Amino acid sequence: MKNEYDFSKGKRGAIEPTPPGKKRITIRLDNEIIEWFRGQVEARGGGNYQTMINNALREYLSNSIETFEKIMRRVLREEISKTIFNIYPPPETAINGTIRTDISNFGISDSAVTPSNGPRLRRILALLETAETLDDMDLPGLNLHELKGERKGTWSVKVSGNRRVTFKIKQGDAIDVNYEDYH
Repeated sequence: MKNEYDFSKGKRGAIEPTPPGKKRITIRLDNEIIEWFRGQVEARGGGNYQTMINNALREYLSNSIETFEKIMRRVLREEISKTIFNIYPPPETAINGTIRTDISNFGISDSAVTPSNGPRLRRILALLETAETLDDMDLPGLNLHELKGERKGTWSVKVSGNRRVTFKIKQGDAIDVNYEDYH
């Protein structure tokens, strides 16, 4: 060992250059975390535990973004349903005390709808017409669920009591829409 070393031509920084798109940082992680990732590398027969940590963080972020999107969709659906179901009156016409809804666009026969069910039915059909995904119909109070048995593939939302609207989804559109009494 020498008494003195000449570092006048030395360069500061890492010995290995940092690859493009990466940044060298100092981070403190629990020993258990490091050991777990190193164990995973050994179990796989090699690799880089730092790369595994980076990949785990990247996966977490992508799932968090998706979760955030789902949360936003749910909140928007709930707020929209409050607006649609509580504020705006449904367009309707009364004929002999019975509300008849313009439901021909949905393939439902022109059957009489009671005054108490008419407003809610029209709102549900409006939601069904504007829904872009099945999740858009999964609003509080609608009790969206898939039917079972021979009717598997058919979805149902509650109107009132025994009344429900059933439908199937084909290429993002509602088909075979029915207003029915299931008892």
